Amino acid sequence: MLKVRNIFLLFYCLACYQITWSQNKSKNNVLDSAFTIPMITANYGMQWPGADMKETFGMNSQLGGTFAIKNKKQWFYGITGNFLWGRNVNKTDILNHLKTSEG
Repeated sequence: MLKVRNIFLLFYCLACYQITWSQNKSKNNVLDSAFTIPMITANYGMQWPGADMKETFGMNSQLGGTFAIKNKKQWFYGITGNFLWGRNVNKTDILNHLKTSEG
């Protein structure tokens, strides 16, 4: 039992040393505030509605993307867009109260 405890203590000390050593600042550190950083992401999602939404809509998909920039002053600007589509709309009378006899 004592041997297992000593091994665990040694492992714990080595792990703590590794964590503190990893945070040590080197002379060659480059700050992220020195650069303007562009970021591009893409995403895809598939949804299966449940509860009340399941009665109205079926399975649908979503495709989108983001373009963002972090400037040298640490400000973050971005634009995101998504396109949602699906085949099944189980209730087609959702917007009937907006229709008039003229269309």
